[in-house]
Amino acid sequence: MVVERLWENIRKHDFVIDGASFRIAASYGWAGFPEDGRTAKEVIAKADEAMYRAKRRSRDSFEMA
Repeated sequence: MVVERLWENIRKHDFVIDGASFRIAASYGWAGFPEDGRTAKEVIAKADEAMYRAKRRSRDSFEMA
């Protein structure tokens, strides 16, 4: 899955600022056309809903619409 590969690649990169190490975390929502909506507005709304489900479930994760 494209989303899973993107998520894994972002998570594996750490960076250091003033000696402190940080890891990038991201929560994604994924929606597709036309399965999840017939217009861009509908697809974006479904992806947004999925992102908030991911955040509620566990930070740094992704959900499909």
